[in-house]
Amino acid sequence: MAMTDPCKAREPRVIDNALIQKCIDYQYPKGEVGRLMREEGIAMEEIQEIRIEYMNIIRIDHLWVMKSLTKLQLNNNYIEKIENLEMLVNLKELDLSFNRVAKIENMDTLVNLEKLCLYDNIIEKIENMDTLKNLTILTIGKNQINDRENIYYLRKFDKLTSLNMALNPCAEKPDFRIYVATFVPKLVYYEYKRLSESEREEGAAKFETELRNLLRIEEEINAKILLIEKERADAELHSVSFVEYLNTRHLFDSMFADDVEGKALLEIGEDVQDFFSDFEEQFLDLCRQVFQAGQKHYKIRMAEIEMFEKAVEEAKRDNQKESIGHMDVFMAEKQKIFDQIKVLNVQADNDLIDESDYFDQTDEITDTFNDIVHEVWKNLMKLEIQLFEQLEEVNSNLEHALS
Repeated sequence: MAMTDPCKAREPRVIDNALIQKCIDYQYPKGEVGRLMREEGIAMEEIQEIRIEYMNIIRIDHLWVMKSLTKLQLNNNYIEKIENLEMLVNLKELDLSFNRVAKIENMDTLVNLEKLCLYDNIIEKIENMDTLKNLTILTIGKNQINDRENIYYLRKFDKLTSLNMALNPCAEKPDFRIYVATFVPKLVYYEYKRLSESEREEGAAKFETELRNLLRIEEEINAKILLIEKERADAELHSVSFVEYLNTRHLFDSMFADDVEGKALLEIGEDVQDFFSDFEEQFLDLCRQVFQAGQKHYKIRMAEIEMFEKAVEEAKRDNQKESIGHMDVFMAEKQKIFDQIKVLNVQADNDLIDESDYFDQTDEITDTFNDIVHEVWKNLMKLEIQLFEQLEEVNSNLEHALS
């Protein structure tokens, strides 16, 4: 019997279709149930959980076919880089512990991730997780994080309740636990033990100056972020009038941002700098004029559009009201005719009217009914044509006003 080469079994490899299928087979239950499941098969895009453990994987690949994955275990391999996970947008749990990952990266699309395990890697910095707003549990113990200020980065995760950083160089100091309690105030558990209020109070007193400085810096950063967001929101609003950023220095600064020769020219002397200052002032003034003109004409355009929409709604409403009036008259006349037919039927059933008179009267009533139907049809068609002509005129007026 041929023996398996133990060296070949330990050869590094990448994830491919065959390996994925092999891992899926491992997950099937034993016995008859597992046999039946293998026969029926499960499409890779429908798999929600998979374990690719102890497989000597050196590179993540080919997982894009498993778009429904919510739990992925890649622990105990030789993976050096987090990559090729962009398509796994439904992922909630990711385990990359016991690998050789050097940097947290390429997880921007994993916005639903709740649990991330990076235990026992060679990571030096906590970073590149800004989009993981749903992160609840982070295990990043036994890495190479030296600077305990990496904890600052975790303050932005409002849902983070559990953290483990044990066996990192920064966690060796005895006060690291209260440091975490102080600088990540929303955290509930550290190293799987609940943080107490007394620990938070002790840390607040011990690190008071550092905390105060951090809060000041965060306040300044948040103010800048709010300003940028406001500028972006204003730009979106002003874009409809085609004057975005013209009320700021954005256009002027962007023109000279990469102008190395222009910056060198300013070093010639005060005359050049004075000329540049005059040009800057005139340019910004012209931008403001264009911005104001754009806003003015935008308001005029919006007023025209509002008048157009109002005219259309009024025309439709009046037309509908008149149409309903014609239909109400028709329904009343129809009821009268039906009542007459019922009377004739009763008379005919009781032999109160002979057959020839019955048919003469029903023919007369039928002719009357057809005349009423035709008259209603003419009136409704007239209204439809009238509405069409009104809308054509209103559309033409709007097109003329906006041209």
